[in-house]
Amino acid sequence: MIHIPQESFELLRGEKYQSVDCSANPPTVQEIVSEPPVISVLMLVYNHERFLAEALESIIFQQCSYSFEIVIGEDASSDRSLSILKEYRQKFPEKIRIVSGEKNIGAIGNFFRTLSFCRGKYLAFCEGDDYWKRTDKLQLQVNFLETHLDCSAAFTSAERYFQSSGKTESVISIDTTEGFWNFSDILFDYRGWPASCTLFCRRELMIRFQQEIPWSTWNLALGDAAWRLALASYGRIACLPEVTGVYRTNAGSATKSGLPERIVRLVADSWFIRNSYALQHGNEAQQRELALDLLSMLASASSGTICPARVAELFRLGHIFGKHWTWREYIRLQSSRHMGSLRLLRWTLNCFKMVKQNRN
Repeated sequence: MIHIPQESFELLRGEKYQSVDCSANPPTVQEIVSEPPVISVLMLVYNHERFLAEALESIIFQQCSYSFEIVIGEDASSDRSLSILKEYRQKFPEKIRIVSGEKNIGAIGNFFRTLSFCRGKYLAFCEGDDYWKRTDKLQLQVNFLETHLDCSAAFTSAERYFQSSGKTESVISIDTTEGFWNFSDILFDYRGWPASCTLFCRRELMIRFQQEIPWSTWNLALGDAAWRLALASYGRIACLPEVTGVYRTNAGSATKSGLPERIVRLVADSWFIRNSYALQHGNEAQQRELALDLLSMLASASSGTICPARVAELFRLGHIFGKHWTWREYIRLQSSRHMGSLRLLRWTLNCFKMVKQNRN
């Protein structure tokens, strides 16, 4: 197996990995007065005031024979999100608990902080700007996992709603003929992930993931990629054909942003996560295939934005995994970004110098 040092990923992403510390910002949580439910619905909220009513009501009015709670992680929003949540809490105190703090701790910190207050045997997910379409979503998925003990989780299909146009323009379907995904499917099919608002899993496995993976609470741009792979390593993931959720696409979301630096970070983090799991559960051929594909994506995404030191690291890792990019390809990429001739020349010379130093 090929071991790549953590520093390589940090150089490519342009930022060091850091653990998210929630201890300095203790949350405020309502007192628990009921018995633990069968299902905990985990909702993350940050500046979602426009969408919260639709999201919450799609959960509150679920028709399910099993008891469930809604545990909401409110991450110090600057809009009226917390006030709206408190209004719903007053109306449905037996269903809703709010986990909130005075300081913003980011999506990863908010997720694990909220997870620690979930009590159910199963976990369902719905972010504050998504919503569920079917009132029997919870019943459908809990029935399935109760009768398929070899499965760690169950996804369904979902609709994609484009906020800018106000239309539902496509369906996020799960491409599988057998109805299940295994670890290898998740490892390589990173473009075909189903919507997270349709995930339903065993809570004990999510706790196990947090305890087993040392980097699970780092400031990763793609935290959901990690726990999808973890769940696939614990058991089969069921892919149910029903459309139960609606995933809202916003221009400012992490995965939809067109900012080159953010895209580079997303790709670098995606590679780091998958490489880590390939080392644990895969083989060298899988690791090599995965790395070549993601390195190519990173090379394309970084066009016109990547610094010479990161280009040098990209060339070095490309050489290790058996893929060689030519200077002609890189100059073409930079030229397409309309760099001035003098800037392009300086950039090329700096990159060439650093690549040469790395190879020596």
